[in-house]
This record gives sequence, C-alpha cells and structure tokens, in this order.
Amino acid sequence: MSVIYSGMVHAINCGADGAPNSFTNFKKAALDIGAQLKANGQSPPSSTWTADYGGATIPPPPVPSLVTDTITLGSDIWTTTYSSYPNSPAPTPVSASGSTIEVIVGGPNGNLSFTPSRVTAAPRDTIKFIFHVKNHTVTQSSFAAPCMPLTDKTTGTKIGFDSGFFPVAADATDFPTWSLTINDTAPIWAYCRQANHCGVGMVFAVNSDETSQRNFTSFQSLAKTLNGTTTNTPSTSNNGTTTGNNSNTGAATPRSVGSGLVIALIAALVGSLL
Repeated sequence: MSVIYSGMVHAINCGADGAPNSFTNFKKAALDIGAQLKANGQSPPSSTWTADYGGATIPPPPVPSLVTDTITLGSDIWTTTYSSYPNSPAPTPVSASGSTIEVIVGGPNGNLSFTPSRVTAAPRDTIKFIFHVKNHTVTQSSFAAPCMPLTDKTTGTKIGFDSGFFPVAADATDFPTWSLTINDTAPIWAYCRQANHCGVGMVFAVNSDETSQRNFTSFQSLAKTLNGTTTNTPSTSNNGTTTGNNSNTGAATPRSVGSGLVIALIAALVGSLL
C-alpha cells in the first residue's frame, strides 16, 4: 500500500482544524481512499512507469490541467480551452501567422541529429524541417516509445505526423523541406525512422519540460537504451498539422533491371543515403 494512502501526507498553508481544507480533513481523505482500495482488493496508482517496449523504467507522465483562457492578439480576442502542461509556453501566438522555426535534419557531414534538438513553440508557429545528406524522416512518437510511430493503443492506427523519407545526395545544394504547424503547447516527441538512426539518438522534442524528469536528455537516453527496438503500440497524442513536398512513407527499394552490375550500383547508392 502506498504511504500516501497510509496517511503519510504533508500540507502548507492549510486551514485550521474544523475548516474544510484543514490538514486533519486532508489526511482523513487519504486514509479513507486507502481503506476503500484495500477493501476492494485494489492497489493505489503506481508511481513506477515502464516504456511501451523494452521494459525500461521511465519517469511518470506530466499531469495537465484543463484551462479556459481569454487570448488577446492585437485586435483579436477569443476564448480557448486547452490542456496546460507544467512549464509549457503561454497559449498566446506571437502573431496571427505565428513564427517560423528552422530545424536541420541530418547535416553536411551526414550527422545523425536534429539541429537544434529541441525547440519551444507557441500555437500557430511553424517548424520548418530542412533535410540534409542521407535519407531521413521526422516522425512523431511518444516519450514511452521513442523509436516507434505514435499509435492509438485501442485501434492500432498510426495517429502521429510523419514526413516520409527525404533522400539527399552528398553533393546536393538544394535541400527539401517539410513543415509542421503547432496547434497547442503540449510536449511533442519525434525521431528519424531510418534504420538505426533513432537508436543512436536521432530524436527531437517540442515544448519538453526541461525542469522535469521527462526532459529531452532523458528522452534521447531512452531511445539509445532501447536502441530503436520495434514491437507494438505507444501512447496517443497529436499536436500539429503538416505541410511538405514529400508524401513517401518508406525508403525506396531498388528494382532488378536485368543486370547484376546495375543492381549492385543502385544498392550502393541507396546504402550511401542510410
């Protein structure tokens, strides 16, 4: 039984004894819940969480608060209801069209990274991903399953964004882009789903709470620990809309055209993009 439900609680600035918000009433409520759970043969909520695959222990998820707020942007005023996460940005857009944040995917030396690796973005902001050398994606995942596409656990349907693959040659001078528009301030987790790129730490975050245990470094470390293992479904959340110039959902596979030499050359080209 959790110590919380056994009466080990603490309060600051609580009401005097006899008041509804007194410490005595607070402790009694905790004990009553514990007794009810025990009578029903139930255990209190666990403070230990594990990744959706691989069995690694992870920090508990943040608990959002449902907030209704009036937003003023110039002469525009509107009311919005949203889930506010700890230390998340304010819900007010910087402008009617938002700002554009550029992120380099890969790099001129074939780096397996996003630069910057995490950003803070307000609603209506656009994150513009610029794809460099090799063959990368930006694919939404979750903290509990960093190297798997974001999937609805109930239906098994993929619900997160996915740029598709963008192969870029080593001598390229024109780099393709793909954009994500931010709809709210909830944390967003993403990765590159090419081969083992996620397993070596090629992950990305938007609005991660860097003061919590679920910060970017923890997310990246978990991706490396799990090494891009793929099994079943992660948790659900989707916080953006997308635009781009690539509708691919997988890397290209070379066709046989009748010559072993040609096949070998094509395979070598594809290999150079990985």
